[in-house]
Amino acid sequence: MVEVMVGSGVLLLMVTLASMATISYLRGYGHYTKEGAKLRVAAKTLESLCLELRSARAFKVVPKSVRQTPLEFEDTKRRQCSLQFRGDELWIQREPDPVRIGQAADVNLSVREGLLEIRMPVTGQAPLQTAVSLRGVRR
Repeated sequence: MVEVMVGSGVLLLMVTLASMATISYLRGYGHYTKEGAKLRVAAKTLESLCLELRSARAFKVVPKSVRQTPLEFEDTKRRQCSLQFRGDELWIQREPDPVRIGQAADVNLSVREGLLEIRMPVTGQAPLQTAVSLRGVRR
């Protein structure tokens, strides 16, 4: 009888530990899946932004933060464009059709050594960074 009680107690302990480990794994997996999805969305937004900025012929003024001041530029078709936020979404305003770039918290810009450095903060993550060459672009 004592052996059955001890065996049952050990079995109960093992089942409890296995359940706790499984629950912990599933919670962590869900959290990291959400964080990964958020990072993938930000990377796609940054990729689309770089594609649009590579078509720039001339920048009027390069602001430090696009959320505070829109980035105005002329594209290769000589259309006046404005990179700006609408809520949490980044858009390029141009005639006849505005283009949605994607979701972003902010876009920080700086010009250094012939490059337009782009930094995009991501909540709870390290910011995404890249640079676009300004060769052939008037400033």
